[in-house]
Amino acid sequence: MKLFLDTSGLLSVFDRSDAHHAVCSSFWEDLFRKQQYEPLISDYILDELTTRVRYQVSHGKALQVLTTLLELVERRRLGLVWVNQTHFTEARSIFESYDDQEFSFTDCTSFAICQRSGVQNDFSLDHDFLIFGLNVLP
Repeated sequence: MKLFLDTSGLLSVFDRSDAHHAVCSSFWEDLFRKQQYEPLISDYILDELTTRVRYQVSHGKALQVLTTLLELVERRRLGLVWVNQTHFTEARSIFESYDDQEFSFTDCTSFAICQRSGVQNDFSLDHDFLIFGLNVLP
């Protein structure tokens, strides 16, 4: 079963000062220990996460997070989906359709990837994923 990883959940894992750090860190550890899910991340999420860690924690921590996630990709423990033209076009359509919501465009690319990849579960603290119809964990 696939699980999309969103910036908000990952940020809580890597930022010890985050209010949800304990819960998200525990979920993160179980994710790789239990191997119940096949985790996926997009290049947009990787970019957004690295940038937010850079500004909220430090440059050194951001580099560590980027390196850790890319090593997981290299070891095939984490799937990396590159936002392509199809994802981008679908994200734009989602963004246009949900004018009553405050979805970021990055969230819309994530929704497009989830739809296209058959992902129904998301590791996030962002309620936008619930609104879009995904199961949000933890």
